[in-house]
Amino acid sequence: MKLKCDSCGVTYEGVFSFPRIMRLSTESLKLAEAFLLCSGNFKELSEQLGVSYPTLRKHVDTMINELVGLRQQDQQTIESILDDIDKGKLKSEEGLRLIREINGEH
Repeated sequence: MKLKCDSCGVTYEGVFSFPRIMRLSTESLKLAEAFLLCSGNFKELSEQLGVSYPTLRKHVDTMINELVGLRQQDQQTIESILDDIDKGKLKSEEGLRLIREINGEH
């Protein structure tokens, strides 16, 4: 993966793991931030975003479904890592490190 700062041009290349929540779409990340800043108050959040409750609920449900999908992808990756350990393709220490990284346990 390659990360680049558009402001200064600094580039990092390597293997990076991002917490699940950081892998949400831009729209879902913005909604999650607004949700937290409103202390989870749907009335306040719908007023802040200028949308009705049903519309807000739809956006929140979309964000939740996206997060559930990411958890499922991570679980499949973990199962694949465990399978590779079982088959001797991967050392257990490395597999454990990868699993911890996936689960955000650095």
